[in-house]
Amino acid sequence: MPPAIASPRYALSEAALRLLRHAETVLAGTLSDQPPMPRISATPPGPTTDPREWRQEASFLRLLSITESYVDALSEEWFSSNVDVSIDILRRMVVEIDSSASRTWRAREDAYRFHHDVKLQKCPHYKLLMIAAQVRNCFTHGLGQLTVRQLGNSNLVQDVAKLDVSIGNGRMHFGPSTMQEAARVCRTFVKELDERFHAT
Repeated sequence: MPPAIASPRYALSEAALRLLRHAETVLAGTLSDQPPMPRISATPPGPTTDPREWRQEASFLRLLSITESYVDALSEEWFSSNVDVSIDILRRMVVEIDSSASRTWRAREDAYRFHHDVKLQKCPHYKLLMIAAQVRNCFTHGLGQLTVRQLGNSNLVQDVAKLDVSIGNGRMHFGPSTMQEAARVCRTFVKELDERFHAT
């Protein structure tokens, strides 16, 4: 059993954890049933229109969005506290760093390593977070279908299974514990990064 993680040291960490807990409670809500949209029978089925699945997918996206925003905001707060942004050239430099560092997770890894001496990959739950990002990509980039890149990933089935996600008919399907596991991964990663960032 992993050691307990101390209370967050940064206000941003606590804010992110609060948002993640709120996103979890949204799962208890319901969406009103909408009549299905007519479709041309020749087109492929595409993404689900089941209200329960929509709610889960939207909540999953929200969990990842909160976590990504937290990672970006923590870096930005460090620069705001340690760089005199009242000097125009320094302010523009910080804006450029923040902008380029938030484009992809690979860019975040590089920025944290270079600017903060923190390796995101050393956080024990980072790999699971990247698997969650793969699931998110199916909904955001593939409109519910596996992307071309995902179709070529031979490890995808076993990776997403760690979040109780299965693959069938060219799309990802959530299991009974997917949302709870995704929320746990996001919460734990925020705490891990809070601890590592404080240690630098």
